[in-house]
Amino acid sequence: MIKLVSIIMGLIFASYTGFVCSPVTVETLYGADSPAGSMVSTQERKIYYSERIPDTYINPYKAPIFGAGKVNGCAVDVGGNTFVYFDRLYDDLVEDYTYTYALGKFSYGTQNDGVNNMFNDLYARMGSSNIGTSIDGFLNGMRSYASSRGHSINFEKVTGSYHNTNIVYIKEQLKQEKVAAIFLSGFSISSVSGPSKRNGYDYVLHNIYDVHHVMLVYGYADYNYFDGNGNHILRDTYFYVSTGYASMPRALLNICMLCDIEDMYIINVN
Repeated sequence: MIKLVSIIMGLIFASYTGFVCSPVTVETLYGADSPAGSMVSTQERKIYYSERIPDTYINPYKAPIFGAGKVNGCAVDVGGNTFVYFDRLYDDLVEDYTYTYALGKFSYGTQNDGVNNMFNDLYARMGSSNIGTSIDGFLNGMRSYASSRGHSINFEKVTGSYHNTNIVYIKEQLKQEKVAAIFLSGFSISSVSGPSKRNGYDYVLHNIYDVHHVMLVYGYADYNYFDGNGNHILRDTYFYVSTGYASMPRALLNICMLCDIEDMYIINVN
């Protein structure tokens, strides 16, 4: 039988109840710069096991971590970083911007005026404001911007039965170097380096947030744990994400616990 040891530190997760949304709209608005977007607690976890079998994929280009600098602008961040990501295939997506290679290694380079102008354009097209962006606003704004650059963009909804994800299909699409937008209403993120192997157990520190937020997914880590008799005791699944948080710009998002997924879309630009 699996032994999980959890220690809650700091504030209680439920201590923040106000999400970033307008009191006069029926749409949920996604943003994470208000007090409700602050980390509300941490949780340490120890997973005891005899064998761990990983299934992981990290996009070789990862995902950009540029920021629009807008209050509650996480949807704009995700949208803009999506176009920066695909600009390496279509260099007219973001005007006056190009990626770089340094010592033979790919880099998204430095955020410049071209990227800032693209973010500002997306902010307007999405109908964003300082209280956030709706999912429809995100999707319509992305389509409008892609069309203005002479391209089309496809969003494929990938919610399903595994913690509200179609995990098998998502893995297939991510391995084709597509990315995904994931809409959340509470989540935890941990170090991008993954669970830390200790003497007989894995250690994970979860940073817990109570907010509506959007992140850009660029890979996955799916761990299956077994005891000494070969019995399966736990499946623990994460997405690699560009978070929109300067303190932890890339991280692992655990979808099996401390996570509420509202919606998710695989994204491709043509």
